[in-house]
Amino acid sequence: YALTGDIDMSGVAMAPINNFSGNFDGKNFKISGVTITPVGGQPNGLFGTIENATIKNLTLENSILNVSANDLHTGGFVGKATNSTIDKCTFNGTVLSACSATFASSSGSNGASAVVAGIVAYAINTNITNCNVSGTIEGSKGQFTGGITGHIEGGKIENCEITRSAYIFSTMNHTGGIAGRITKDTEITNCVVDAPVLCGYATNGGLVGRMQSGVISNCVVTSNSEVVGHKGQAAVSYTDTGGLVGIIQTAANLGTKVIIKDCACYANVTANTYLGGLFGQIKATA
Repeated sequence: YALTGDIDMSGVAMAPINNFSGNFDGKNFKISGVTITPVGGQPNGLFGTIENATIKNLTLENSILNVSANDLHTGGFVGKATNSTIDKCTFNGTVLSACSATFASSSGSNGASAVVAGIVAYAINTNITNCNVSGTIEGSKGQFTGGITGHIEGGKIENCEITRSAYIFSTMNHTGGIAGRITKDTEITNCVVDAPVLCGYATNGGLVGRMQSGVISNCVVTSNSEVVGHKGQAAVSYTDTGGLVGIIQTAANLGTKVIIKDCACYANVTANTYLGGLFGQIKATA
């Protein structure tokens, strides 16, 4: 599938495209003004679910995705991607998720809880390359919130940017400029965060909120960014805020390595406890 020109969908609401397994080439055109009507309890985005798919060369401009409680996996382009590739895609718009705290926490750590992102909410063995986000990504009580992806296990994120006009915020846990949480030896390379990354509760990082295995290299959080834990909250022990990674906590079943090299944070980093210019906390779990 391919676009042959720009599409203005102002005033038009559409349901997510689900179970997509083909190739979609935007040919460097844009879809503007689209409003995604969420499907309750399912992944939401322009594409709800994709598998063995490629989406490339596409811009979503002034797009809106606003979901309410118990809407699962909310991403600007894709709700849930498996064994897929997202390349040269730009999101400029708003992604808002108001998943309830009970729903988020009850789903546990298997990636099924509320996940919010500008490109792909929940990614499995998926490559996200040459993408950028310049909109508002907000997870109101979402469990994993990221500029590019909320949760990724396997695959890579490469040459991606969160631009200065973006805004990343979650009232709950696991917030990152690039990814809320990474596992299964995911690689993040040559990425830039140039916007605020704010977290109302715990585990917030300029690049990644929670890192349980993977490699991060040649990435920068600029001085235009700010990394803030306990945003809007009283001064209680909301923990784990780092300029690069909020918390590094290894787990044998989620991958075998943690490597961070050739990275820098120039942003101001503020939080209550477990605060670091690079990492909020590092600990090992059997």
